[in-house]
Amino acid sequence: MRAQPLRYATITPGMEPPNLTNSAADGPAASGDRELLVVLPLSDADMGTKAERAAYERLAERLEARVRTTAAGEYNGDETGAGEVTLFFSGDDECALISEIHAILADAALDRAARFERMMHEDDGTTRRELLRR
Repeated sequence: MRAQPLRYATITPGMEPPNLTNSAADGPAASGDRELLVVLPLSDADMGTKAERAAYERLAERLEARVRTTAAGEYNGDETGAGEVTLFFSGDDECALISEIHAILADAALDRAARFERMMHEDDGTTRRELLRR
């Protein structure tokens, strides 16, 4: 299966999270936990500033607490580099997970900068990121 090129979308204030469904065409993850990535930009093309990294660490703590207390999913860590911070989440109800994450991003005024991606597992054992859009 050939990966489709990514088209970037932003979530704006008042916008509903993307309408997502789990389908058999989505591969093995459709029957269990979905892997959701939240990608946030940094101020430079590398690791960003120390203050940015600290702010995103505090944001990750808030997001982890929110998804855990609402039972929407789990926070699985983060990755920083190439001008972005990627936060990794998983859960069996992707829509509920996005909704809970979006609420915190909106409160932190980061909802316009963030993009949501789904980790897709291909039949040949490779993975790719799929941009979630409305």
